[in-house]
Amino acid sequence: LLRLMWILHKEWQRFVSRGGPHRGNYQTYLRYRFCHWYAWTPGASGIVLCALSIALMVCGGLLLRSFTGESLSSSLWAAWIWIAAPDGGGSQETPLGCLVGLIVSCGGMLIFAMLMSVVSSSLEGMLMAL
Repeated sequence: LLRLMWILHKEWQRFVSRGGPHRGNYQTYLRYRFCHWYAWTPGASGIVLCALSIALMVCGGLLLRSFTGESLSSSLWAAWIWIAAPDGGGSQETPLGCLVGLIVSCGGMLIFAMLMSVVSSSLEGMLMAL
């Protein structure tokens, strides 16, 4: 988190030093820089998928902990299980726990679909190289 804040600060300095405030806004500039990084960094899709999975697991675990009062470790474990094998929160006993499970399960299915897209694209690239 500190590294991300440091990178955002450095990008802000770069944006200002190049006269960015006169040409556009900072959000558009950050979007451009992310797209540039994503296009030119090998393995960027894997990094983004891992970051999304971790963020979904942590957010789901913290929500589950705050709604149900379970321990943090069991909440994080339940969130990871919902990402990897979505059951829509069926293992929870409280309605709010089921809602968190449903949201995390849907997010996990979306991440899995993106993973399949990345794997399919990589296999296509390897076959084209033959």
